[in-house]
Amino acid sequence: MTDDALVLDDVTLTYGSATAVFGLSLTVGAGESVGILGRNGAGKTTSLRGIIGSAVRRRGSVRYFGEEIGGMRADQIARKGISWVPDDRRIYTTLTVRENLLLASRERSGPARQAVDEAVAAVPLVEKLLPRKGIQLSGGEQQAVAIARAVVARPRLLLLDEPAEGLAPIIVNSLRDSIIELQRSGMTVLIAEQNLNFVLAATQRVCVLDSGRQVLTCSSEEFGNSPELQNEHLAISLENHGRRR
Repeated sequence: MTDDALVLDDVTLTYGSATAVFGLSLTVGAGESVGILGRNGAGKTTSLRGIIGSAVRRRGSVRYFGEEIGGMRADQIARKGISWVPDDRRIYTTLTVRENLLLASRERSGPARQAVDEAVAAVPLVEKLLPRKGIQLSGGEQQAVAIARAVVARPRLLLLDEPAEGLAPIIVNSLRDSIIELQRSGMTVLIAEQNLNFVLAATQRVCVLDSGRQVLTCSSEEFGNSPELQNEHLAISLENHGRRR
């Protein structure tokens, strides 16, 4: 059994004839949390789509705990234990939060109520929202529910696409703490995000993309301590990261 949860080896991702990511190589250890950073259009979301096999063509190798999954469909990959939280959240607006979570619990074995209770414990922000319908939730509340819904399946690998985008700081901080605890419990987490403080606090390493090309991979601590690296690769700083997406 490999100690690596995810290995991307020279992965190129295209939409039709347009290449969005060029030759990405990234290893994520089991139980590690890694952030993918970059400007708008850098290829962050596409990189996650390439892992889950959603709406993108891929070349190169994608291995999950040693198994090649690059040729599998998205539904097959999800059943392997990979949960993806897209940036549009996809909450069922006519269902209550509890019903959203119970629906997700059908994708896993074991008692549904226990699965929901575990997810709520992992994302405490959701507890007070359980009786509300999806249409009654703010953007931040929807994001919390989307993460909890993904956790219901007890994934080994959690993919998060822009989880902090457009959210109030208090919600961002709560979600950050939940992600940190999920990683500490042994879950592997890969985050595509532009909120620099959020990524630096929630991850051990970062991978920086620029125009679809991997330009830097280093520890989150090293990147956080280097304004020069931040300005070179992101053209933003810790002080103004929230002003642009």
